[in-house]
Amino acid sequence: MRNYLCLIFILVSFFGCAKSSSEHPGSDYDSIRRPCPSFNIDCIRSYFQYHASCVPHYEPIPDPLYLQKYSLYIANSNITVELNDVKVQGLLNAKIVEFYINKRTDKLVLAIETEKLTVETPRMLMKYLRKAQEPIELVDNLYVGYGVVTITATMPYINNIQLTNAEVTAYAEDGNPPYTMGPNINNSSDPVVKTSYEHLLNNIPFNIREAFVTQGPLFMANYIQYNICDFGLRFNSYSH
Repeated sequence: MRNYLCLIFILVSFFGCAKSSSEHPGSDYDSIRRPCPSFNIDCIRSYFQYHASCVPHYEPIPDPLYLQKYSLYIANSNITVELNDVKVQGLLNAKIVEFYINKRTDKLVLAIETEKLTVETPRMLMKYLRKAQEPIELVDNLYVGYGVVTITATMPYINNIQLTNAEVTAYAEDGNPPYTMGPNINNSSDPVVKTSYEHLLNNIPFNIREAFVTQGPLFMANYIQYNICDFGLRFNSYSH
């Protein structure tokens, strides 16, 4: 009986260890390097200066940051949204929460987090898409308060960093962020508008989070070029 129990213990231990080691099959612990362990902004600037074709930038990102125009695509509701004269607040208070290089994958990871991020525009152009017809276009204001957000940039080629090669992901903690839209945004008797708008509202938490994922690369690109290193690229920000 004792031998039987020992056998069970050995098997359980073996499979437990096997499961543990397979939970992170792509673990690169030995390949990770942290050139700036405390996420010091001056150290990170210096890293970019010597590993990218950019000029260190010391002025903080404007708050608010004004963006001229960009589009969001809400495919599940057959709607395209064009935001104009967008006011973004909260990036000034963003903190760098991760910065490392992976020598095996030849990638750099930079992540920022801010406690509160808001997006506001006096002119949201809502385009209701119709089959074989031009869209119905309606205009009004929009405000979204995202709360805590994390934006992560992954850049290949750690010795030749190019901002245009960055893959950016964005995550919002609040699954149902507060928002307001002007009343004219669905002011139409067309049945397509009614159906699409109802579908939009029924899925609003998902749509707002999805829209943030789309905006993440734009926010991160501006943050990097203002706070860390200027690559000479312009991502439609402007002075107000």
